[in-house]
Amino acid sequence: MSMRWRLLLPAVMLLSIGLMGIARGASIIGEVIDQKTGAPVIPAYSCGVRVNVYQFKPENQWYEHVADACPDDLGEFSINELPAGTYYVYTGSERNYVPEYYDDAGDNWNSKEILVLAADTDYQLNLIELEPVPIGFINPRVISRTGQIPSEGGLVRLTASLHNTTNQPISAVFWINAITNHDGVYGSFTVVAPRRINLPAGEQQRITSRVRVPGIAPGDQSYSFEGYVGLNPWASLGRAHFGGLWKPANGVSNNSETAATPSRSLTPSNNLLPARIAEDGTVLDWREAVD
Repeated sequence: MSMRWRLLLPAVMLLSIGLMGIARGASIIGEVIDQKTGAPVIPAYSCGVRVNVYQFKPENQWYEHVADACPDDLGEFSINELPAGTYYVYTGSERNYVPEYYDDAGDNWNSKEILVLAADTDYQLNLIELEPVPIGFINPRVISRTGQIPSEGGLVRLTASLHNTTNQPISAVFWINAITNHDGVYGSFTVVAPRRINLPAGEQQRITSRVRVPGIAPGDQSYSFEGYVGLNPWASLGRAHFGGLWKPANGVSNNSETAATPSRSLTPSNNLLPARIAEDGTVLDWREAVD
């Protein structure tokens, strides 16, 4: 053995022993399935379902978003390298499924399961069974003289069809919000107030609303229109992106209009998730979900 290798071998052995002593983070592993069919929920477009992990921060007394993952083609996901701590899991859906807390807590904050994770452990969740939304949007879009949201503002029509996917009649409520991104600060305001609509079993009904929109303001990067539907006002079961106006880094305004087939929106405000949540469930801050 050469002198160089005799000198390097003890150092390599010490490094290996040191690495063996470093504990890896915890992992959360699971599978997301359709509650009705039992089939894996897979990303048909973008990240159709996102599994979010929130960690309790005792110094601030809130839960903070620390990681998320999208299921793969088998509906499986793994979130790794989590530090030891207290967590909960929230599965948020963009359109097709009702969001819920783990484990089968629905939207009841007080019934969610708290996970206490130790380092160097794998936590295998029970199946996350998501309920398909009973009411869905079909072909949400913006109609104007130019076919887009005018950058200078003006009158547009927001149109879509609501589809009752169940075999029972449903009395639903829909409303539309405008969501803005002003220098990275997100805001939301209602442009079409909650309106009740009766949907026969399995049928569709077209909705159209006329909205006067402002031009994009100085400093604004984007604003977009989001439609929501639920059984009660403000309790959303599903949503759709009608279209948006955004300003890229070069300062030139661009328009976005959604097609009949759902696709990823180009406006970052299209998919917001809570960033910090107080112990009583109050949302303290919002974050952008990036695919």
